[in-house]
Amino acid sequence: MQDDDRAPAVVISLFSLLARRTFAHVDQRVVTLYVAAIRSRTAVIGDDERLARLVEVVIRSELGHVELLEPQLGTMREIVLIMNAVAIDLLRESGMDEHEVGELVSLAESEADRHVRNARGQGASKPGRLVESALRARAGMSEESFAAWNRL
Repeated sequence: MQDDDRAPAVVISLFSLLARRTFAHVDQRVVTLYVAAIRSRTAVIGDDERLARLVEVVIRSELGHVELLEPQLGTMREIVLIMNAVAIDLLRESGMDEHEVGELVSLAESEADRHVRNARGQGASKPGRLVESALRARAGMSEESFAAWNRL
């Protein structure tokens, strides 16, 4: 597989694993507190209220609240950038040792490879379509709703 096919899919998978590991069994108000904390730690979000809301939504949607995903919140590119920033931050804050991080990244790569193979099996061939397919599957969105999302 080409790296340009895989990289965004690995980011999505790594974000997913870290978000579930960090937030799945905690009071959901912890997500809101985390968003406030990450804003001060990363320039990607900073003072941008819309991006801060997007961080909270992508985390909560990963925990099963997909109804919060709204097309006007951000583009697919912004979502992947946010997932990348959050994944990096969660890794830094996790306290995992190098071996644990390596295992988690390997797991994310395997999951990403599976998503890319599935997307190719469904006719996606361009890297953007492969990432779109992985994100759409993760959010449980139909192809039509996802297309509407990306037109905004």
